[in-house]
Amino acid sequence: MNRFQQYIVDQGGYTVSEGTMRNADLIPALVAALEELGIRYRVPKKLDLDSERASEITHELFDILDKHAPPGFYFGAHEGDGAHYGFWRYDIDWEEVDELIDEINKILKPAGKYARICDYDNTR
Repeated sequence: MNRFQQYIVDQGGYTVSEGTMRNADLIPALVAALEELGIRYRVPKKLDLDSERASEITHELFDILDKHAPPGFYFGAHEGDGAHYGFWRYDIDWEEVDELIDEINKILKPAGKYARICDYDNTR
């Protein structure tokens, strides 16, 4: 985990952009977040920010940021505000997960197998 990812974990989340859904505003903010993660991304110099290609680049940047989110976090819109983008902690109902694992283990037990949870971010 790099320092920026650790910062996201320590803060419980991180806002990258808010109040806009325009490619002209999002692309520079998303590229800056990638740079904080140590990832270089080159945006074409003559990109029409109102074009379909700009929208494709925005979606690609979202995917890259999500793939590099710290364990237990995702990159996307904030729940409740579609124009507030950042890294957010997954909201996990651990009791529901435990019940599901119990049900899975009832099925697997006759085969001598079992399922377990790997809790990498120690949220439980």
